[in-house]
Formats: sequence, C-alpha cells, structure tokens
Amino acid sequence: MAASTGAPFRFAVVLAHGAGAPSSHPWMVAWKERLQTLEGCALCHSFDFPGVRKAEKLAPHYWEAARETLRLAGPVDALFFAGKSMGSRVGCISLGAEHHAADVEVDDSGTPLLSGVPIRGVLAFGYPLKGGGSFRTAPLEALPVPAFFCTGDRDPMGPLPELRAAIDSMPCAASCVLHTVETGNHSCEAQKSFLKRNDLTQDDVHAASLAAAARFVAQTMHEAAAGPAAKAMAKPAAKAKPAAKAKPAAKAKPAAKAKPVAKAKPAAKAKPAAKPASSASQAAPAAKAQRLRGKASPARGPSPARAPKRARAPSPAPKADEAASAAPVSSRTKRARARSAAAKR
Repeated sequence: MAASTGAPFRFAVVLAHGAGAPSSHPWMVAWKERLQTLEGCALCHSFDFPGVRKAEKLAPHYWEAARETLRLAGPVDALFFAGKSMGSRVGCISLGAEHHAADVEVDDSGTPLLSGVPIRGVLAFGYPLKGGGSFRTAPLEALPVPAFFCTGDRDPMGPLPELRAAIDSMPCAASCVLHTVETGNHSCEAQKSFLKRNDLTQDDVHAASLAAAARFVAQTMHEAAAGPAAKAMAKPAAKAKPAAKAKPAAKAKPAAKAKPVAKAKPAAKAKPAAKPASSASQAAPAAKAQRLRGKASPARGPSPARAPKRARAPSPAPKADEAASAAPVSSRTKRARARSAAAKR
C-alpha cells in the first residue's frame, strides 16, 4: 500500500548508497522499493558510485545519476535527492552552490533546477555528521533546500544533540524534519530487545520512518506550490513560556520564647557561732605552749586572754656540796628533765 502524500503531484527520487555497500545491498533494495510506494512517486532510481571515497569528488557522479533519473521518470514536478549514510552526505554536498553541475540553474528562491525541474529536498537516512574525529556541518549550512533526517538515537555517526544543533543552523531549518528511531543504529533499525518488548517487527519500524518521509515530501511540495508566503506561515510559532509561578510569601518566624526568670538562690545559712573556749583551755599554762614549740591547734574562735603567770617562790640556794659536785648538763638532758617535771605536775 502506497504511503499517502495527499497531493496530485509527481516527483522522482534518486537514491545513493553508503560507503560500505553498493546499490545491490538488501538495505538499499528494500528502501528503494519503499520510496517507490510513496504516493506521487514516479520513480526511485538507485545507482553506484565509482571507487572514489572522497565525498566532494563524488558530486559530479550524483548529478549524472540525477539526469538519468529524470530521463527514466518522464515528466515530473520535482526531484528529491536521497541517500544512505555517505550517499546522503554527497547529495547535500552536490546541492551546495560550489558543487553545482554546469547545466544546473537556480530560481529566485534559491532552489536548484536540473533540466528545468526543481530539486525540492533531501531524504537523508543515517546522515554521517561525525567523521574523522569532527562534526562536518558545512554541507548542511550551505544546503538551499529542506531535508528529512531519519536517524537512530544510538547512531554514533549522528549523535542527536549535535545533529539537532546542525539542523537548527540550516537555511531551511523551519521546514526540516528529524525522525528518530528508538534504540536505532546507523541503518535506522531498532534493537531486537526493543522490538520484542513492544511487540513490533523491524518492518513496523521502517513503515513508521516511511510515513514520516511521506509527510515531509507532502509538506515540502505544498509549501513550494503555495510560494514563499506559505513557507513563512509553516514556521511553528514559538511556544509561550509559562508564567513564572509566584513564590509563596515567606512564613513569619515565630517570636522567640522569653527565657524564664532565674530563680533566686536561697540565702546561705548562717554558720553557728563558734563556742567559747572552755575555762580549762583558758588556763593552759604558757609552759605547755612552749613545749609544743609554736604548733597551733585548729582555731575555734578568738584566742582567750592568757592568764597571768603565777609568781614562783624563789628557789632555795643550792647546797655547797651539791653545787660543787654538779657537772655541766647538756641541752638534751635539760629537755628530758623538763618533760619529766611536767609529767609529775
């Protein structure tokens, strides 16, 4: 069943292969048949590049294939360049002004014309944006017509963030379409685990990509038929940014709790007055204090007044024979006698 473009126009497609496989590769054969089913497609013609690897040198061969496509298709309203990987890049390079063939003309809108037939767009499958360690954006920035990009979201040669940025820099960015294949690779094929999980087949994935390509072709042809005014209207209006939500008023902080008044400490109890010293202690003789050699006992109040010394009776004169026989006494002996005398008292 043909994928509907919804318009009574005729167009042709020229399909170029990638660097790793010729036009006879199963992927190329299958997609040639799919594009041929697009409503309004008069012919999808594929071809083989010569053994030249540099994309810029392949542009003349692409123009030659385009002439052959128009010859085989008969009268058509438009021509679309298409390609897998390197083939899509060569198609974009060929449409750049510096790579136009000698018989290519350009109309007032900048659209290239080959034998009077306008080339309306590019169908790029697995566009190799990244190569040689860098992002090759120059062919897209010089492309004068819209492009449809079908790419796997896991394609290492076309990482989505960089590819989106490159598309945004294109002259016809508003009319370009990016269709991504979830878990898709460089050949725009989904992983088997994804297919099993979603009860899909690889044909279902390709059918969705083909339907997206059909919508792009229809949109491009309608815009071309309506003229520049329709292209301006086709640009999607910028989405209004949602109004910023008002920030909730800051909650008032609760008043600080008053600190409780410190309780007054109870007055210290008065210490009981020291008991007066006993009369016995008041009568302690001074001699005892001297014997203790000034060692003070714990204070128990004010020291009582010392009692007056009692007058001693004069010692009797020593007898002459005792005095004569008395020998000098040492200080140790004197202290011992004094202690003995005190003990007798």
